[in-house]
Amino acid sequence: MGKIALVLGLILAVTMAGGGAASSQGAAEFRLATSDDIINLDPAQLSIAGDRLIAENVYNGLLKFKPGTSDAVSDLAEDFTISPDGRVWTFRLRRGVQFHRGYGEMTSRDVKFTVERHLDPVTRSRERLQWVVVDRVETPDPYVVRFVLKEPSAAFAGTLAWQSGFIMSERATRALGKDIATRPIGTGPFMIEHWIPGEKIVLVANENYFRGRPRFRQVTLRVIPEELVAIYAILKGELDAVSVKQIGAYRAVSRFQTKLKLFSAPSGQYWAYLQTRRAPTSDPRVRQAIAHAVNTEKMVESLGGFVVANPSILSPNILGWTKNVPTYAHDPRRAKALFEQAGAGARIKIIYSKAFAYEEYALMLKDHLAPVMPVDVELVDRALFARRMAEGEWNIGVWSVARMEADQYLTPFLHSRGPANYSKYASPAADQLLETARREMNVERRRQLHVEIQRLVARDLPLLALGTTLSVIAARPEVQGVQPYNYSGLFNFHSVGITSGR
Repeated sequence: MGKIALVLGLILAVTMAGGGAASSQGAAEFRLATSDDIINLDPAQLSIAGDRLIAENVYNGLLKFKPGTSDAVSDLAEDFTISPDGRVWTFRLRRGVQFHRGYGEMTSRDVKFTVERHLDPVTRSRERLQWVVVDRVETPDPYVVRFVLKEPSAAFAGTLAWQSGFIMSERATRALGKDIATRPIGTGPFMIEHWIPGEKIVLVANENYFRGRPRFRQVTLRVIPEELVAIYAILKGELDAVSVKQIGAYRAVSRFQTKLKLFSAPSGQYWAYLQTRRAPTSDPRVRQAIAHAVNTEKMVESLGGFVVANPSILSPNILGWTKNVPTYAHDPRRAKALFEQAGAGARIKIIYSKAFAYEEYALMLKDHLAPVMPVDVELVDRALFARRMAEGEWNIGVWSVARMEADQYLTPFLHSRGPANYSKYASPAADQLLETARREMNVERRRQLHVEIQRLVARDLPLLALGTTLSVIAARPEVQGVQPYNYSGLFNFHSVGITSGR
């Protein structure tokens, strides 16, 4: 707490002194702070916001999400058609798109390679489940690619527009092997120049980018785990922007809005994963007790606008979102009775990492549960957190999820074979609803299936909805053109500019 107060004091001192003076170096460089160092930039392994931010600017997909929406629009594809039965998707590719570092033109062969690599069990792709609907990929022409699906898939456009659809160079991937994790080769507006672990990542402009040369010759991402420090650096004129994912930083930028420009868009969901295979949360009564003990409205209120109340596991901008789901009134007495009925003497273990508002939620969960049941809290290193979640040696895991397509919210986290089903939720009814919704090409019928899934999850409680957060970018007033996606901290650097020299 002392460190936060000190940084806020420094920020206040800088703003009172008129900090942020321009230097004379010009705007050849965009300087951005990131709280995450590189873990893995392979599109098959992307798992954290920092990696996704870099990958968004290194790669392109056949489709992309329009910033601030969940609409999939053309990117590497000039256009595409879908057969009447929803099983054949044909794309006409842009000609002349070049991969970085002289790895040649992007063709349908690279698209086929990318998809088959996700499907290859050896790859162990986190996105494999998104692609199992593909029966085969046909390449009748270097600039035509055809996906023949095993069944209709309304979710397929989202698969192509999300990170799962980033197109990799077959030649580069085979040549670089495991090094592709930190030396990615894409077609995007920037490419990695060098990386100093724990310090900075330097990207340089792709002069051959098919949408035109970026405005900046270089983007430098400084690794600053504490975002308050990054805000102080912006106000001093040492940085241009920061993706705000920590509650302390959000409170600071809210206080100093006259000195900073804020760009925002609705983003993802905070969830409490409730472990369904580890006692005592394996007992549904204990999960219900947790839901009754937790006052989510008070939690949201304490976060000062960074999160808004939402009883659903889906973000309001996602197809099928509804607030008409079963809810659990805040009732500690009822919670205690359910916990005692379950005969659950074991302690509840909460795990979290230092990112977003995870720590705040973990400590609030502990405070709300402590009068009802014995509870412990453990901080896990950010780089190890996904692995610890997968191991399942916990009862409650604090997590946030932001996606732009409904099935990306649902199948990976709730299907019994989902790669991020950390709750170990196994429900034949949920699996059937998820699979039916993926096949349903009628928008209204698909919407209703998503409503049913939300209601089922609210009853079974493998996930407890904690609220909807925002994607916020704080920048110097001279920064323009930032278009946040519906994913925390994600934006494309190609559209960004600075109105005056530094």
